[in-house]
Amino acid sequence: ADAELLLKAADAVNTAMRIRTNSNTITIDGTVETPANKAVWKKDGQRAYDLAAKGLKASSKIDARALGIRFDAFMFSCSHKSLVKQALTGTGTAYKKMGEELQSKHPRHDGDVGSAVLACFYHVAPWPVGSPKKAIQNARKAVQRGGATLRNLYYVAVISYGQKDYATAAEFFKRA
Repeated sequence: ADAELLLKAADAVNTAMRIRTNSNTITIDGTVETPANKAVWKKDGQRAYDLAAKGLKASSKIDARALGIRFDAFMFSCSHKSLVKQALTGTGTAYKKMGEELQSKHPRHDGDVGSAVLACFYHVAPWPVGSPKKAIQNARKAVQRGGATLRNLYYVAVISYGQKDYATAAEFFKRA
C-alpha cells in the first residue's frame, strides 16, 4: 500500500467530517456533539482512522503531518461515543498520549496543535481526568509556542469563559 495515498485519503475524510460538522471543537456552551454530528463521526471516523493507521504503518517517514492526520482521525472515530464510554474504554488515555506525542515531538506543527488538543481534552474530560488548570495551561502554551492563531486564541477564550475568567475570555475573543 502507498503510505502517502493512504494518509491523503485519511486527511480527505477528516476534512469532509470537519466541514460537515464544524469539526468537534469546544464552544462556550459545551461542544458540537449533536446527534447529527455524531452520526457523521460514527459513519466516517473509523474509516479515516483505519486509513491513517495503515498509512503510518506503511510509511518509512513518520512526520508531524502524518501524526496530525492520525490524531484527527482518532478524535473523529471516538467522538460519537459518550465521554463516560470513552473514559471506560481507554479512549481518553490514547487521545491524551497522541496529543502529548504531537506536543513533545512537534511543538511548532500547526500552531502547536498538540497543546491545543490537550487543552480541549482537559477542558471537557470528566473528573478525575479533566483539569481546569491543565486546560488553561495547555491553551496558553499553544499560544506561546504555536503563535496567536485564531484557534489558539479562541481556545484560551472559551476555556477562560468556562472558568468564569470573563476578562481574559473577552480579551482573547477580541484578539481572535
